[in-house]
Amino acid sequence: TSFIQKTEETPQKIFFHDILKDEKAEYKLDKPAYDPLSGFYVMTQLPMEIGKTEYISMFDSKKIFDAEINVLKKENISVPAGKFDTIVINPVLQTEGLFVRNGKMFIWLTDDERKIPVMFRSKVKIGSFVAKLAEEN
Repeated sequence: TSFIQKTEETPQKIFFHDILKDEKAEYKLDKPAYDPLSGFYVMTQLPMEIGKTEYISMFDSKKIFDAEINVLKKENISVPAGKFDTIVINPVLQTEGLFVRNGKMFIWLTDDERKIPVMFRSKVKIGSFVAKLAEEN
């Protein structure tokens, strides 16, 4: 396994290491912040009230910012894994990596305590893509 970037989090600091560029940095925090993967999990634990906006402090691309999570609507959808009652959210990121920062990312989470992502649609630098849950264990 190889890493391009490694991030370690403590309650007060983030230690960042870009292995390819051999760049190291330390960022002080005034509140907890999450990398994008951890932030996604934390996002699924938020209250999902239609029409409300939640915020998660995140660290990505050497920046600390509040990601905006817009809870849009409930929708019943069919994907290869089956039919699901979902909550549609629109995360708005403040940095730009693979995903284009224009608010055009949508995630369909199961409308239950598990909040399983069953569909994901986003614009990326070369176009757009849709990912659908293939099977549920």
